[in-house]
Amino acid sequence: MESGHVEGEDEETSNRRCKVGWIIPTTPGAEWIFDKTKFLVNEANQKYYRSDLFGFTERLQITR
Repeated sequence: MESGHVEGEDEETSNRRCKVGWIIPTTPGAEWIFDKTKFLVNEANQKYYRSDLFGFTERLQITR
């Protein structure tokens, strides 16, 4: 994990101290989190948005 930072015009660094990392879809043992996230995103999409979704191609960000 690396130190997180706030970006933008009104940066306020005194309120945020965190570590940021990423979960890659091809990481062994990480399939379950992508399956769960995909299920929840598809469920919300069907109920509210009805967009055409094509799966995950990006890493998931995890912040501690």
